[in-house]
Amino acid sequence: MATPSDFEVPTLALVLIITTVATLPLVYKALAPSKTEQSSPVMDLKAIQAPRLTGLALSLFAKVTRIPILGKFILQSIKNDNDFQHVRDFAATLTHLVPLYLPMQPPSAEVLAEHTQLAASFSIEALADTPIDVKEDGSFRRWTIHDYTSRYKAGTATPSQVITAVLDAIDASNALSPPLLAFIKVNRDAVLQEAAAATERYARGTPLGVLDGVPVAVKDEVCWI
Repeated sequence: MATPSDFEVPTLALVLIITTVATLPLVYKALAPSKTEQSSPVMDLKAIQAPRLTGLALSLFAKVTRIPILGKFILQSIKNDNDFQHVRDFAATLTHLVPLYLPMQPPSAEVLAEHTQLAASFSIEALADTPIDVKEDGSFRRWTIHDYTSRYKAGTATPSQVITAVLDAIDASNALSPPLLAFIKVNRDAVLQEAAAATERYARGTPLGVLDGVPVAVKDEVCWI
């Protein structure tokens, strides 16, 4: 069994430091509000107080941050030094607001007229008849909007057939071990109803636009601070 005399002095010091830090309670420092004048037209920028690490140093630092208690203490210290708490304080003042999914600034009359003119000159038929370069070697390529609209217009495929194939592919990917789980949420009934409506519109020759019947997935990300 090893005794304290078997260890070198630096090793003992490191053990004592880690033990001391592990027993200290975490204290969250209350940050004072910014003293920048409200009328000042400048942005209140300040230098980031964090280590610039690359290579082996970055790898070692990452391992240290995963040490219980000590790692959390180091990360919290970096956040406090760089005013991360201001982000949470500001977010806490926005509880009365709801997310905005539309542009706040309405388009000007000139921009609206330009978009109206472009929309008037657009047609599904012209898009479907536009030639595109197709790889003849059989290599992989992603489907484009043209691939869907040209087949919908020709009647060789329908939005209902496409969305059924998409749902089957999602089910097959989730049945793998481990499951792919590429899609967080899929409202099957809603997309099937929308695809059926798009199929009817193409049959009547009155599609809503270039994306009518084209499957679209929304990428969702959540950032944690």
